[in-house]
Order: sequence, then structure tokens, then C-alpha cells
Amino acid sequence: MRCTPLLSLEDGRRKIAAYVDHYNNGRLHSVIGYIAPKDKLEGREKEIFAERDRKLEEARERRRQNAMRRACATARQAVGKEEAA
Repeated sequence: MRCTPLLSLEDGRRKIAAYVDHYNNGRLHSVIGYIAPKDKLEGREKEIFAERDRKLEEARERRRQNAMRRACATARQAVGKEEAA
């Protein structure tokens, strides 16, 4: 929360309400597995963790495929250089 002067009591209430909303609905809390408290209270953590795991596995698979492509390309280049020599 930024330290800016409050223009009125209503302005203060609005800023506090916005912060509380962010804290409970948007901010990811490390203690509860980097999910928002609202998601935890609604019992969505298993769904969120499953989706996170799925995305991580997809990223790992893409990295494996890219590494294999790079290895194959490097091997083809090495063979091409040997044949040229």
C-alpha cells in the first residue's frame, strides 16, 4: 500500500477496501501454497495445484523436445563437417 495522503474518510475506506480485496483475492500467499486465500476457502487448491502441475509437465516436455532437437541438429552438423573433411 502506497503512503499517499488520504483525501477524505471515504477515500481512506476505498483504499483499505481495495487493499483487503487484493490481499484476499489476488495476492498469492506462500504459506498456503501460493494461492489466494479466497481460493483456499472455496476449496479450489487441489484444482489449482493440478493445473499448475499439468502446466509444469508440459513445460518440461517442451524443454526435453527442444533439447533433443538441438542435440540432433548438433549431431547432423558434426557429421556434415566430418564428411566435408
